Amino acid sequence: MAYGQSAFAGYADPQDGDIHQVDFELFMRFGNGVIAVTWDRDDRVEGLSVSTAEPYYEGDDTVLVPAMSTAWAAAIGRVVEAVDFGWQVSETGVPESLWGIRLGFSEGRRVVIALGEIGSDGAVWYHPDSLVVLFDERDLARCRTLGGTAAVSGPIIFETATSAVAG
Repeated sequence: MAYGQSAFAGYADPQDGDIHQVDFELFMRFGNGVIAVTWDRDDRVEGLSVSTAEPYYEGDDTVLVPAMSTAWAAAIGRVVEAVDFGWQVSETGVPESLWGIRLGFSEGRRVVIALGEIGSDGAVWYHPDSLVVLFDERDLARCRTLGGTAAVSGPIIFETATSAVAG
């Protein structure tokens, strides 16, 4: 696991705890390759993009930070048993887009990768230009829109995409 971070945003050091903020991309290495998850915007459509890109950064404004937290340590080496997708309509009149991905690991461990950021109050807020990694799904229920009036998890349902995916 590694995070593609801005060298200047304050997240260039490894993170710990139940919520991580990722500026650009999250990389997960599996036995058969790398999966990259990043935020993506196309005008008013806000969502996640998933690819098989190897981590590569040129220049000194972006750094690759190993995800060595105790929260990730509980998932590393375990089998991915389920991948669930959370969908949203980011604005009226635009198509549905991928908002969150929930990975279900063996022994019941679940990790959610979603659009968002950690606010100055420590709460998770929906934000289309960064990612959050949640190791406790109760934090997803407390996620708020940028206006802070509604929980973003209310209208977002995770749908099972696959099961018994080897990690």
